Amino acid sequence: MFQSGSSIGVNTTAPPAAFHTMATAAPGAPTVVQTDDILGGLAVRGYGATGFSGGQGQVMFRAAEPWTDAAHGSCLSLTTTPLGSASWVERMRISPAGNVGIETTTPGQMLSVAGTIERTTGGFGFPDGSVQTMAAKSDTVNNSAFGYWSLRNNTTGSGNSAFGSQSLNGNSTWQYNTAVGFASLVATSTGQRNTGLGSTAGYYNAGGSYNTYIGDAAGPDAGHPTLSYATAIGAGAQMTQSNSLTLGAPAGDVAAVLVGIGTSAPNTTLQVVGDIRVGTSATNGCVKSFAGTALAGTCSSGARLKADIRPFEPVLGRVVQLRPVHFTWNVEQFPAYHFGAGLNSGLIAEEVEQVSPEMVAADERGYKMVNYSERSYLTLAAVRELDAKANALQAQNAGLKAETEALRAQLAALAERLARLEKRQ
Repeated sequence: MFQSGSSIGVNTTAPPAAFHTMATAAPGAPTVVQTDDILGGLAVRGYGATGFSGGQGQVMFRAAEPWTDAAHGSCLSLTTTPLGSASWVERMRISPAGNVGIETTTPGQMLSVAGTIERTTGGFGFPDGSVQTMAAKSDTVNNSAFGYWSLRNNTTGSGNSAFGSQSLNGNSTWQYNTAVGFASLVATSTGQRNTGLGSTAGYYNAGGSYNTYIGDAAGPDAGHPTLSYATAIGAGAQMTQSNSLTLGAPAGDVAAVLVGIGTSAPNTTLQVVGDIRVGTSATNGCVKSFAGTALAGTCSSGARLKADIRPFEPVLGRVVQLRPVHFTWNVEQFPAYHFGAGLNSGLIAEEVEQVSPEMVAADERGYKMVNYSERSYLTLAAVRELDAKANALQAQNAGLKAETEALRAQLAALAERLARLEKRQ
């Protein structure tokens, strides 16, 4: 032991600090340091009932690999002694890579914990500056929440599940809602039994119940926050009335979808490869246009259901000018229309417009369309006109026949009189 000025050195005559100790080297070369060898550290001990203990709480520097002159990997471990025990246990280790392990000696991340993490105050901060104060929640009324501010305002609502930042944020007392995704069902405050799956799914739902919204931003628009029994499926799918289902975004939207049944590549809004059956019994079932006009099937048609009933104007002259043609579609030139190949039959819209302009309209691209549902009614009206003309001709023929028979009778009477005159002469 040496003193140099105000510093004390053990096994050194030049202590660089107030107290400095060095181990003495044994004669000859020492043993090479091996993995987990203790390189040094600080241990504490105390007096028990009959004597001093060994080292208990310790800070130890250990070798993390067999040492060479160029490789000196090391780690730091901290130990404590459990209550009622005399044996220390390693609690934390800092690996050579700087990873911190709690209750594990092989941390694989910057922080690895083999056990439960408890937060008593504050929260978890993220690079964007947000702080998550609730990582997971399972309360006494059977709610489950995971994510920043998910189910944040819930008080007595039960049976709710929220997974994603701000999901079901507005719910307080309502029950059995399920939200999965960022801000899904975020505004739902008085609705129950709703399901939102996808980022911002059901975002505008406030007081609606029994709704199902699946897909990114699927749900009601801002003007319809209280729908019920509504279902919207697909990214951007919107619903504006209760008791309805919609698939995909509105027509014209980039997220609009074509629905195929029996096909993986539908060519129009709805394509069914197979038969279609409609109705609830053998005597009903109707296919209608957007305006509610019957296209096919057994449809409502009672007089009491209608108003302003007017007969068709004479149409025979127009019908005979309609020219049916065979044709093939310009499939390659107009791919957006998803036309099919092969021979087709129909009318030319520009020709129809010259005869019956009410049967022709234009689509969103400006191309002409024909209302083929009107064709059958025009045909019926034309047939009635032909029937009326035939009946008139028949009546006219009957009149001519009667006149002919009368003339024949007159001729016969004249012939008889002539015959009598001849006999007298």
